[in-house]
Amino acid sequence: MSPEPTRHGRGERVRIYHGAVRLTAELSDFTALGELTTRLADLELTRVDGPWWALRPGSPAHREARRQAVQEAVQRAREYAEALGTSLTALVEIADVGLGRPQGSSQSRGRTRMVSGHGASVERDEAAPLDLEPERQHVHAQLDARFTVAPPRL
Repeated sequence: MSPEPTRHGRGERVRIYHGAVRLTAELSDFTALGELTTRLADLELTRVDGPWWALRPGSPAHREARRQAVQEAVQRAREYAEALGTSLTALVEIADVGLGRPQGSSQSRGRTRMVSGHGASVERDEAAPLDLEPERQHVHAQLDARFTVAPPRL
């Protein structure tokens, strides 16, 4: 609830209160997504936002991205060692970038969801059609890797 004060006059008198109810749903069944969206769109005083798309945390795509990141880190370390005329001898440490460090502002993960229950009425003619086609997802993995090398001949 949020109060809306009167615009004129002295004192802080509340003219009206605005309220909203927000519901979030995570769905993996596209049939249910279509049905839910259609039913919510038919309700009065309701707004549907989304959907937003994201891969599940356990998706094999994340594992593949991490595997490729490790391979690229090892290759890069070998190239540095070769530039010094030496070779890798051991892995000292490997961790996800930023692991254990404070992050900046937290960002939304962008899961599939709909938010409904907006307090103001919306003209049916103004509503944009919802695109329920999943978006292409890009998966990235970053890591910090530290290696030791055999003493180079300088």
